Amino acid sequence: MTQKVVNIQRKTIMFESEFSAYLLHAPNCVQHFEKIGEQVYYPSKSIIVGPGQATEYCYMIKKGRVVSYEILENGEECIYQIHGKGAIFLEGNVLLKRTSPIGYRTEMASELLRFRKKDLLSAFKESPEISLRLIESFAVKYEASVEQIRQERNKNATWRVCNLFLSMAEQIGIDLGDRIVIPEKISQQTISSMLGMNRITVVRIIKRLKEEGLLEQNERKYSICDAERLLEYQKRSSNTEIQNEWWKS
Repeated sequence: MTQKVVNIQRKTIMFESEFSAYLLHAPNCVQHFEKIGEQVYYPSKSIIVGPGQATEYCYMIKKGRVVSYEILENGEECIYQIHGKGAIFLEGNVLLKRTSPIGYRTEMASELLRFRKKDLLSAFKESPEISLRLIESFAVKYEASVEQIRQERNKNATWRVCNLFLSMAEQIGIDLGDRIVIPEKISQQTISSMLGMNRITVVRIIKRLKEEGLLEQNERKYSICDAERLLEYQKRSSNTEIQNEWWKS
């Protein structure tokens, strides 16, 4: 089993999508922006921009992890996406002078590149590559948002939890041969927040995945024991009878 197998087979299961709806990164983009950006450091859990705030900077992640989030009226936190290396955020807000409806904070100590509007406009004239990368950033986020809506409307809870783990395996997982390790700690509350699902539902699904020998957890770090079996389980979970069978157990 290799991570390449995960990449190839997922495309036949996920609406033929080549990206994750919840994890955004573009590790090959950083080199194009280092010359025009100012490097800044944020400790873990630092709020870069809060919901409803204006900003004079947009950012690219050089190292670390940033989440986009919002606190709902009932007091619960909703996490929309996790941004990894190379991901750009707040670019539209800076270019169009708009406040951000959602907040951004670091989930770990992170090194970012930040840019003012004038930096981007100057780069547009000098580097077609940077222009293309920014257009790509807009396009990917739009497609990811559409993909989230499609999954919420067309796929059940088990499918969506499996899909999130497969996405993490593909984008940040470490392939050890007999398993794929998700190197960062992620709580069940974070998973439920990202997927917009009840935490009890997420707990039950993860419990079942562990019982099936598909998932392990050690100190809040998850490992996918067999990616191919998890892919098959995800596919079978679309069958309503299978979903109802384990829900009653």
